Amino acid sequence: SDLDSEAEIAELMQLDISEDAANTGKQEYLQKCSELGIVPVAMFIAKLECEHINLRHHGMGVKGAQSLAAALKVNTKIRSLNLGDNWFGDYGVMAVSEVLKVNTTLTSINLADNRVALVGVKTLCKGLQENNTLAELSLKGNGLDDRAALPISEALAGSTSLTRVDLSYNHFGEEAGRLFGEMLAAHNYLLDVNLKWNSLRAKGGAQVAEALKTNTVLNKVDLGWNGLGDGGAKAISDMLATNAALTHLDMSHNRINLQGALDLAEGIKVNAALMTLELGFNPMGMQGFKLNPDGISAIVDALKANENLESVGLSNVQSRGSRTRGRASRFDPKNPDGHYVLDLNEPWDNFLAETLYERMINEVGESWINHTLNGTALELPKDEAWQIPKPDPGNYNPKSNVLELDYVTWKRGLE
Repeated sequence: SDLDSEAEIAELMQLDISEDAANTGKQEYLQKCSELGIVPVAMFIAKLECEHINLRHHGMGVKGAQSLAAALKVNTKIRSLNLGDNWFGDYGVMAVSEVLKVNTTLTSINLADNRVALVGVKTLCKGLQENNTLAELSLKGNGLDDRAALPISEALAGSTSLTRVDLSYNHFGEEAGRLFGEMLAAHNYLLDVNLKWNSLRAKGGAQVAEALKTNTVLNKVDLGWNGLGDGGAKAISDMLATNAALTHLDMSHNRINLQGALDLAEGIKVNAALMTLELGFNPMGMQGFKLNPDGISAIVDALKANENLESVGLSNVQSRGSRTRGRASRFDPKNPDGHYVLDLNEPWDNFLAETLYERMINEVGESWINHTLNGTALELPKDEAWQIPKPDPGNYNPKSNVLELDYVTWKRGLE
């Protein structure tokens, strides 16, 4: 009840405010809570002298944001603050934007899932333009669309401190892709951009890809779940042929089919920077409604030619793929330990078997255990190399060449 709230506030106001806490904003926070008639968040009070605070899911609302802002304007302790899912809305974020204009110690702020609309974003971006210390910003899951892309891109273009931005799970479309592309083309500070789960489509994705041709700083981009299709894949491939900065790229869940896979393979083959690539959940093994392994085979050949990739995700790129295939879903050549279920009639699985076998026989202390072929214990030859059955997509039998094994390295044996 209101009486209970007033009693709690009165009790908290009696707390001693030590000299050491003078720069934490505790007094300002309690006074603002009292003024607005809300109950202070005990966790926030307890951690005002900590560098990292997680206040996600506290349902603070607009008044809670305004009270926090009163403390943050004078606080010199907090470096990282997670305010996700607090129903701040536009007016709550407006209060946060005022903090950015004066706070010089906050380097990371998470405003995900706060029902922020265009008005709030515009005000926030004005605050960003006056801030030169914030390095990480998340606006994930706020339902932002192309209208918000312009103020965001302008704020990012003018920032020399931001290095990581999360704009995933919004409604950005083709126009946003164009605006973000123009911003990224000349940006010299951003290192990590997350645009996952938007609606960039082929045109928007192509604009971002074109920008990355000239960007020499950005090293991590997530474009998953954007409906890029084969057209977007072609643009990404052309970018990979020239980009020398990007080390981590996620293109999963993008409706990339046979032609897209063939195009991507050309870019992967010549790229010398990528270390992690995610292509999972794209129907690259299909041509229309028919099976066609040519795209996956081209990707496999490109991976063989590329000497830099350390981790590759190709989960469910085959029509017969499964989420229960163990480490075959995401393969890390430098850390191969784990359980594998490989269909040797599929190009990707056959490639994994070949890679794992070559490593096992060449690395001391590494081995296959519990290995079976079609459910029967597999005896590997000791005096000669094992001849791995080659893919035969034209004569597919789902039970004819299934290899199952556990890969164990000497490092795992020490655990």
